[in-house]
Amino acid sequence: MDLPFLITIILNTNRREDTLAVLASLEQNTYENHRVIILDNASTDGSVQTIQSAFPKVQIVKLKKNLGYAGNNNVGIKAALAQGAEWIFVLNEDTIVTEDCLAQLVRAGQSDPHIGIVGPMVYHHNEPNLIQSAGGKMGRYWQVWHLAQNEEDQGQFS
Repeated sequence: MDLPFLITIILNTNRREDTLAVLASLEQNTYENHRVIILDNASTDGSVQTIQSAFPKVQIVKLKKNLGYAGNNNVGIKAALAQGAEWIFVLNEDTIVTEDCLAQLVRAGQSDPHIGIVGPMVYHHNEPNLIQSAGGKMGRYWQVWHLAQNEEDQGQFS
């Protein structure tokens, strides 16, 4: 089976060190048909230059206007779609991914044609056995809940 083309988009606003760390973790990822787009929101901490130097294959889009979290990510989603992305992974800059994260997400998404969106298990950075989110639920009127928020991971979620 061919691997779908996946683009990860990451919004950065003066979070150079965090963004470098997430890029380093993505560089170790085993998923092969993958690119990264950094959306830079007018950073003044040297992010753009440092990222370009450390990760020359990463595309950087300098945002012209701050459209907020969703609006800024929509700029990245449009850029990814224009480049032929079949899958888009919206990732926060303060995240570290495991080396098989992308492969697991794609595998899960392809396992059932009714699946339209997937997301990884998220742990607290300083408490790696404490779940931040094991997914979510959306209510009738757009209420949103995290599953297992602040629960200890005892293997209760696959």
